[in-house]
Amino acid sequence: MSERLSLQEISANISPYHDQAPVGSEWRHVRTGGLYIVINHAVTSDDDMTPTVVYAPWTEEGLNHPVVFVRPASEFFDGRFIRWAV
Repeated sequence: MSERLSLQEISANISPYHDQAPVGSEWRHVRTGGLYIVINHAVTSDDDMTPTVVYAPWTEEGLNHPVVFVRPASEFFDGRFIRWAV
């Protein structure tokens, strides 16, 4: 088992993703056309602490949807999503 990272180290590891997809930024899923909003960034709890993007569907009701999704940042930024509002 590897040594756990400090909270500062974890924050530093996910900081670039905050710049790429700020909380509140809006994204379209390329394949489905679904609209989503980034609600946070996190890491997985396994040993490698994979950076993730936490996002929710953007609906007519806004963010009052009970479903959120978590995807590794490497997948979120591999072309599956495009930013649709700035």
